Amino acid sequence: MALSRARATARDQASRDKVRDAQAARAGMLSELRVTADRIAMIGEYYKLRYRSSWATYGGILCGICGTAAVVAAFAWPLH
Repeated sequence: MALSRARATARDQASRDKVRDAQAARAGMLSELRVTADRIAMIGEYYKLRYRSSWATYGGILCGICGTAAVVAAFAWPLH
């Protein structure tokens, strides 16, 4: 907001140019901060997904073992 007000109240062309350059630098910095924040969030989501994937793998192995045991028990069960 201060840069916007400074540009409107600048008296000469050199002052307006400095304010314009400051606004451009600030916009560039904010853009870099957004990109960095997005990268950090993406890395966090990756690790969260990896954690859930590991638990899904372990759960799948456990269910596979239980299912195999159930099939073996069904064929081994006496019919009498």
